[in-house]
Amino acid sequence: MPDIFLQRVVFKRVRRLLAVCLILGIVLLTGLIACGQPSNQTTAEKVKVGPESMSGAPPRVGYQPPNFTLKDLQGKNVELGSFHGKVIFINFWATWCIPCRAEMPAMERLYQDFKGKDFVMLAISEDMEGKEAVEPFVKEFKFTFPILLDQDLILYEQYGIRGIPITFLIDKTGTIAHKMLGARDWNQQESREILSKLLQAR
Repeated sequence: MPDIFLQRVVFKRVRRLLAVCLILGIVLLTGLIACGQPSNQTTAEKVKVGPESMSGAPPRVGYQPPNFTLKDLQGKNVELGSFHGKVIFINFWATWCIPCRAEMPAMERLYQDFKGKDFVMLAISEDMEGKEAVEPFVKEFKFTFPILLDQDLILYEQYGIRGIPITFLIDKTGTIAHKMLGARDWNQQESREILSKLLQAR
């Protein structure tokens, strides 16, 4: 039984790795093709490109993130752009990620404390098995914050994610205010103060 379990784990990890490699290969090929195409934009015009169109670059602090629409565990479409004017907490995670699992109880408490204060939490699962893997996990630990499914890893690539967990904090203007790598204790005073300042800003 342990050998079968180990084989299943290894198979899933290899399948994820192959999927990511395929996506990276497509992106690289697309970039090479684009490099060979003439551009009508001057350098000055490129500098003026707005935050929402960063020529495919991963989102960064001070810029607006790409809009997206993903399904939640109930099959409902959730669009990032529909939360404009609120502070948005976006966390990329997966059930197989140990640091992700470690920080999620603190995320649940944070969600309960801030959910009525123009605050939105979106936990984006990168499990390739989708709802099949995520729903039992969420029910077991009784998490109530919204879970979105990115099982095709489209958003993972679009946001330039190279490791999870990673959290983006978006202010009320729709701009990325903080990009935090790795697990974090969201119950600490420092983390709470960061969110409080974003909520108090107008």
